[in-house]
Amino acid sequence: MGDEFEGNADIADQPKDFDKASDSEGIDDELDFAPGQAIKIADEEQMMQQQIIQSSIGRDEWMLEVERVAHKLKINKNTSDGKEWRAHMDQTKKYHDQVKGNLPDVRYKLERLSDDVSQALEKIGKKEQVLTRSFQGMTGDYRSHSDNLKEI
Repeated sequence: MGDEFEGNADIADQPKDFDKASDSEGIDDELDFAPGQAIKIADEEQMMQQQIIQSSIGRDEWMLEVERVAHKLKINKNTSDGKEWRAHMDQTKKYHDQVKGNLPDVRYKLERLSDDVSQALEKIGKKEQVLTRSFQGMTGDYRSHSDNLKEI
């Protein structure tokens, strides 16, 4: 916002020349396009766009308005400014250090858990073998009775 700003860029303050009597007729005329009228309207629109825009707002008034809305016009920089990879790298290093620090304790606990599970499986296997041996005679009897029932 330097001193070179002249504050003459408001098209809204440009005076408009409309006939009050032809307001309702103008709407109807715009809806009924003749081949020459469409080109004429397009030319008028192009001329309006090419005209120099002049404002009746003074420089001081314009600067006050700029100060009033400047905070709304500022662009917020997000973390996606090209350095987000650095944050990811720092976070990865932090997690690596945490894992490295906790690894000996966790490894000891996991080995102990593995030993406990292995012992439990061995006990289950031994009990299974005992049950199999003790009921082996009964299973033979059961098979023979079921075979007899099938024959009947």
